[in-house]
Amino acid sequence: MNNGRRTSSSVQSPDFYQLAFAPDDDLFGDDNCQGDQSTNTSSISLMSQERITEQCEDLSKINLSKKNSFSHQLTSHTGFVKILDINEFVNRLVYGLKSAAITVIEPNLPAHIIFGALRLYDKENDEVGFTECFSQIHDAIKEMLSEESSFEIVLFWLTSSLKLLNLLRQYSTEDENVKEEWFEKNTDVQKIQRLQKVDGESFRRQLEARIESGYQCLLKKHVEPVLIPKIVPAILMHDATKSNSFEDKGLASLLNYMTSIISSLKSMSADEDLIKQIFCQLTQWLSSLALNQMMFRKDLCTFEKAVVIKHNVVELEDWLKTNKFGEFCVFLNPLIQACHLLQSQKTPNNIETLSGEMTDDLKPKQIISILKHYTPSIDFEEEEPSEDFLEALETELNKREDGNKELVMAGTYVIPLDLSKFIYSNVNLETISLPGCLRLGKACRLI
Repeated sequence: MNNGRRTSSSVQSPDFYQLAFAPDDDLFGDDNCQGDQSTNTSSISLMSQERITEQCEDLSKINLSKKNSFSHQLTSHTGFVKILDINEFVNRLVYGLKSAAITVIEPNLPAHIIFGALRLYDKENDEVGFTECFSQIHDAIKEMLSEESSFEIVLFWLTSSLKLLNLLRQYSTEDENVKEEWFEKNTDVQKIQRLQKVDGESFRRQLEARIESGYQCLLKKHVEPVLIPKIVPAILMHDATKSNSFEDKGLASLLNYMTSIISSLKSMSADEDLIKQIFCQLTQWLSSLALNQMMFRKDLCTFEKAVVIKHNVVELEDWLKTNKFGEFCVFLNPLIQACHLLQSQKTPNNIETLSGEMTDDLKPKQIISILKHYTPSIDFEEEEPSEDFLEALETELNKREDGNKELVMAGTYVIPLDLSKFIYSNVNLETISLPGCLRLGKACRLI
């Protein structure tokens, strides 16, 4: 089904003045288009520029805020959505939903509209219609969660899919796979609104698989390429005592980027559980990749560098605590302990300390690698750790019960998303609306 599908865009800015839309993906109806703008034909065609101008003007006229996406109008309806044309419905609601529209609608609205349609199929005991609707929506979301989509689109449909999954849980039929917690907060009205005929287990499983692939895409395709180059300058090279250097900006750049991820997640109404899982993963990446670099670089394995690196890690810990991610500071312990190791006496009399609690979050091979690359400070008149010392320390380290012999930490491996947590919704299903900017008039209607 190619009609109405979007073209991929690498633009990640919410500034829709930079966007170009395909002719079939207009965000608004032709009746509202009144813009006229001359343009330089050598850089862009007149028709394309006029369409962009019209869309910008129309968007500025929309009297629609996110809090109004769930209607408080006097006209009553049941919250059921009658699909008039399933292909048009999918094209407009999924393929046609551009970054510009995402900024003016409630992020959870598409999930509620889709669920309203599924509820009606269930009410009419139309399992074929339910299955067809879900399948087409599922396939469309699959494309939205692909590597070709922008960061905003992937994030939007990841959070929307999670919302739809929780709606399918909260309003599911009674079967052996449901959990009591899904229903315990439901009001009397919500109990009546539960699905009656269609068993949603298989649909929930399909959606869970799609959410996992979208989560992997978000982190691997969009976050990792931006985050990874910032790690060494921020954690290992940044020196707060120096100024006017490239490294000086490294830590601020990393923290600003992580702050922007939080802002994006919150703007999409991401559940707190999703936000925490993302930053749990990112903190592990920061620690493991920084330590992997540190272990093999003599210029980083010095007393002076240990002081600098520890300061940067503490700054990162403060940021995590400020943003309510303090529980993830534990993942930074290996870096802290590596710094303590570099600052400690490297003598036979200190082997018990070096192999004890001070380094219990470091693996034996990591400790030995750091010490092998240790560069003595001229000020302290030290010598490099001797082979005899390293052998004695390694013998003591190998007595540890965990027996972990690994050297390199897992790099950017993505831990699968834990979807076990259920998120209750108190949204009244009868208050959803169909904003004009979605152009769903010929595709569906509220009943």
